[in-house]
Amino acid sequence: MAKRLEAVAVFKEYNLRRHYESRHKDKYDSLQGQMRADKLSKLKSGLSAQQNTFVRQAQLNQSSVRASFRVAQLIASSGKPFTDGEFVKKCMNAVAKEVCPEKEDVFNAASLSASTITRRIEEIGGNVYAQLQQKAKEFNFFSLALDESTDVQDTAQLLIFIRGVSANFEMCEELAALQSLKGTTTGEDIFGKVCQTMEELDLDWSKLASITTDGAPSMVGVSRGLIGRMTREMEERGLTAPLQVHCLIHQQALCCKVLTWDSVIKVMVSCINFIRAKGLKHRQFQEFLSELEFAHGDVLYYTENPFVADIDEAQPSYQFELAELQNCDVLKDAFKPNSLIDFYAALPNDTQMQGHSSH
Repeated sequence: MAKRLEAVAVFKEYNLRRHYESRHKDKYDSLQGQMRADKLSKLKSGLSAQQNTFVRQAQLNQSSVRASFRVAQLIASSGKPFTDGEFVKKCMNAVAKEVCPEKEDVFNAASLSASTITRRIEEIGGNVYAQLQQKAKEFNFFSLALDESTDVQDTAQLLIFIRGVSANFEMCEELAALQSLKGTTTGEDIFGKVCQTMEELDLDWSKLASITTDGAPSMVGVSRGLIGRMTREMEERGLTAPLQVHCLIHQQALCCKVLTWDSVIKVMVSCINFIRAKGLKHRQFQEFLSELEFAHGDVLYYTENPFVADIDEAQPSYQFELAELQNCDVLKDAFKPNSLIDFYAALPNDTQMQGHSSH
């Protein structure tokens, strides 16, 4: 119970008795019976209170640090400036002052300065990368996808994505690296960055199954491109060259520029009419959709005129617009010369409508 700290190597009975007799004998020997027991209980309570104070302070510090990390994660994921942490803290203090004034000191303990947010995000990034390194060690096979772009400062940025599968068929797809190409952007430069990324993640070349790139010469060149360099590297290691895949996004963008709606609609209408023309084919198609557990259990007729389109057959996100169009003379006059496709194209590009196909 002594408040003075002394260097006692081992708390043996002899050491404790000597300490008591030299420091506390005159003070506590006069206490006998119940008075001595009450004094002992009081000293124990005081010690417990001191210990609880330290525990509460440690818990408060841990909560403040966790809150700081949570705010830093939100700032990073939202792409906000690191200096916004100070503004967030002002908002937190204002809310605490009005809602729970007794907790204002707790909210104020969270450090959200720009330098602190920077350190927090760096620690979060390091932890995420360490998790990716651990995941990469469990890959039985993996594939890479690469794309090169230029930022606002005209610096070439190479994005390297990785997708791997473990022995338990657990999939993992992440951004493996964002490499800056300060000088040239030849296939050899890109190959060097790929090798650097594979070395940092401790990836086994024998587990590389495929590599996806765009059609740039620095990527797909047979002699000086990345694909050619990767093929030679695999041959030197005595391994099979990975499967080469061309990115479909660029092909899709080109198709959207060349193809028109009519070329798509004609094929779609022909397929729908083929299915709905015969009752047997229609029933077989419905059973086929049911076996595959598709969200839509049937194929709907295509209607060219939006004024006679069946509202119940339209997507839920379009039903309100169709109903308003069919019951409003002003809108009828505005959309009268338009087809159903033009009507859908004129609707706001709302996120709820994205991904729905028109009928």
